[in-house]
Amino acid sequence: LLGDHVDAAGGHAFDHVRTALERMLEAARPADLMIPLRIQRERGNRLAEIGLELETWGDIEADDVYVVLVDPARGMDEGRRDPDGLHVWSRRHRALRARANAYIGGWGLGLAALEAAEAYNQAQIGVLGGGGYDLPVLSAIRQAGKRWVRFVPQLRQAQRPGSSGDRLSLIESHESRGMAIGALEQALQTGDVDIPSAEVLRSIMDCVVDAKGKILAGPRGPDEDMILAGWALAVCQTLANSLQPPRVREQDTSMGQFREALKREFGRDVLAPRLRPPGELDLNRA
Repeated sequence: LLGDHVDAAGGHAFDHVRTALERMLEAARPADLMIPLRIQRERGNRLAEIGLELETWGDIEADDVYVVLVDPARGMDEGRRDPDGLHVWSRRHRALRARANAYIGGWGLGLAALEAAEAYNQAQIGVLGGGGYDLPVLSAIRQAGKRWVRFVPQLRQAQRPGSSGDRLSLIESHESRGMAIGALEQALQTGDVDIPSAEVLRSIMDCVVDAKGKILAGPRGPDEDMILAGWALAVCQTLANSLQPPRVREQDTSMGQFREALKREFGRDVLAPRLRPPGELDLNRA
């Protein structure tokens, strides 16, 4: 604050937005629904069927636009590696809508991403590409043969100079990591984000800064939830101009609806033919 150098190494990465995170953590809630996914994963030289539960929050809105982000790892729980992660985000509301976190391998993660994307209005799929772990994810998606599949395009801010934009997976680099973390910080500072999962919020709050200024997972767990949230918000921000406005549902102005409205207002069907009491003057015949 006084212009002196401050060594932030070992400090929490998101201390400057801790108040916002704590407020969101107080409002966090368990998943509204756990959806079982039956998928296959590699096991030796064969494929084995396994179960994976998708945590979901809120209803799927017909006119919403969603994005599925996956962060593949090695699929093995060795005590020191991140699990495979999957997030579903609403682009309209910038809100986390579904999440899965397990050691299922790239093939299983690809199939899980397909199921989630199909359920969420055939959402675009973004595969984080790093260490070659994205290849089995892409293979599983390709071999499923779904013609509706669309991948998230490369984000210009994440590309290194001279890199190709033809890759299907999203490029993970120093630049793209900074972009994702910056998008997350901005959303937390402005309040333009909804994260109902306590686990995701704790993952963000637990991240630390190393001696080189890099944000890493904290001592209590992996950081794939933080990375997926950052990438999702970067996609929401970068592609905001391509988001079509929600469809305005036309009101039914038919005679039937008009008649029902009058009945509610006057307590009777005022347009129905009515018999005149004896002796009432008929003006049409006078």
